[in-house]
Amino acid sequence: MATKKNSAQKFETSLKELEDIVRELENSQIDLDEHLKLYEKGIRLIHSCQTSLKEAEQKIQILSGQDLSGDPILENFEHQSTEGKAQQGLFSVEKGNSPD
Repeated sequence: MATKKNSAQKFETSLKELEDIVRELENSQIDLDEHLKLYEKGIRLIHSCQTSLKEAEQKIQILSGQDLSGDPILENFEHQSTEGKAQQGLFSVEKGNSPD
């Protein structure tokens, strides 16, 4: 649970920092070098936010059980057989069809 909270806080902090950078770049009279440093930092923050959003989108797709085209999502899984041997397979994460 702490990871989800930290991830959300990181996203919110990055987004706020990005907004501050945009405001600074638009409204200040700083020199070119400082503009470039802020721009570079902003690009890193954008990539971080995009990654967080992509991960959230993937989680939503998995939880909904369908991809963007409406097809069921299949995921690889590994489990131990009753004989203690690792086995692999696919399962559908459609509602009411997930493994227990």
